[in-house]
Amino acid sequence: MNFVEYVSFDGIGLAELVQAGDVTPRELAEAALRAIDALDPKLSALLDVFRDDIAAMPQDAKASGTFGGVPMIIKDCVLMLEGKPVLNGSRLCEGMKAPHDTELMKRFRASGAVPVALSKCPEFGYNASTEPLASGPVHNPWQKGLSPGGSSGGSAAAVAAGYVPFAHGNDGGGSIRIPASACGLVGLKPTRGRNPLGPDFGEALFGMSCEGILSRTVRDTAHMLDCTNGPGVGDPYQIPLPDAPYGGDLERAPKGLRVAVSAVPPWAPAPDAAVSEAVMQTAHMLEAMGHKLAEDAPKFDAEQLSEAINAAWVVGETAWIKATAETSGRAPGPDTLERVMWNIYREGIKMNAPETIATVLGGFNACCRSIAPFFEQYDLLMTPTIATPPFAHGVLDQNADLTSREWWDHLMTIIPFTPVWNVTGQPAISLPLGITAKGLPIGVQFTARFGCEGILLRLARQLEDAMPWHARHPATSLWALAN
Repeated sequence: MNFVEYVSFDGIGLAELVQAGDVTPRELAEAALRAIDALDPKLSALLDVFRDDIAAMPQDAKASGTFGGVPMIIKDCVLMLEGKPVLNGSRLCEGMKAPHDTELMKRFRASGAVPVALSKCPEFGYNASTEPLASGPVHNPWQKGLSPGGSSGGSAAAVAAGYVPFAHGNDGGGSIRIPASACGLVGLKPTRGRNPLGPDFGEALFGMSCEGILSRTVRDTAHMLDCTNGPGVGDPYQIPLPDAPYGGDLERAPKGLRVAVSAVPPWAPAPDAAVSEAVMQTAHMLEAMGHKLAEDAPKFDAEQLSEAINAAWVVGETAWIKATAETSGRAPGPDTLERVMWNIYREGIKMNAPETIATVLGGFNACCRSIAPFFEQYDLLMTPTIATPPFAHGVLDQNADLTSREWWDHLMTIIPFTPVWNVTGQPAISLPLGITAKGLPIGVQFTARFGCEGILLRLARQLEDAMPWHARHPATSLWALAN
């Protein structure tokens, strides 16, 4: 299978070729490996490539499941593959290996997807850019020297460049949606509890973190959610299962949705003009489709929420660093942690536990109580995904000497639109609906009521037809090589 053929299909398309006997899983894995060898020296998106696993695949390997035989990439954060490195973007984790598959990894395997590589993330996932000191920065395939976003930036760069049709990501403050925007992809943050985090986590970051994928097509995102959703044994959240399969319901176009529109961020200054324009262009398209739009946004105490989210990250990261140090046998310090994380860790071990927990839980509850009534009035909220087009390396430097709150405030100059939905647990999706004058992607974010991924995916499919993005490709990609 040559590059032109390989990137002509999304994951569902490749699986259909396998089912028809037109290509084998081994041939697809080898195509992914050739793509990696051709492009990753330029993008540096990956930590590890599973060459031995690919070489060991039988030539006549059989495939089953929705994505039988389709190669995918796993992010080096939270999710684990037994026997593979667990680095979490940090020098503190050197030498660590996964003791088992996590539950979501088992579900990826059951879907038929074949893991072929491990992608980079920033240190312990706490950055909207992917530039870890441990392994070096990932380049955005649209333009070298720009960030692919974070924290799922390695996965996003790999999918945008065509290594694989989709890749794993996770999202504790926007980490699926941010790189989806920066790299021109579909990025869904599912509802809290939709995908499992076990067995190593019951919840992460006080419920802010969740798991999913980044893809090039809405149908890959929808069908993979069909494969992965549902609680694991012992999970703390038991939310209702969807009324219908996400993938099978995509063509039922939504009608007359009540959509609130806002390009005003709850934190930081107004977004870049090109970002606001992408939102307005999408609004015009939605109106032409018959949806009902109003300029509006939910109100909440942004300062109280800032204090709560910052405290949650400090607690979560400190606990993670302590557990990692016990496992790796390496001590936290300026030689094993980047400066922001070292400062966060030192703050965390001095925190007053009752006061901190009260700050987190009180702030999260106040936010949820303030926002929930808004979604009784509207079906969806549309905003930018991030406040800028893809930005340069160094803008979000995790090795800067900043306190936890200074780091949070700095992040909010770029990503003010995503974290609140991690607190409320609502599903949100970034779609690559905008483009700058220089040809760089811009994401538009839609947020729905708790548990309502279906309406997001159906609207996304409607917009995919009306404002198609599949003809736009990065400069560093298989499409460029094929031409």
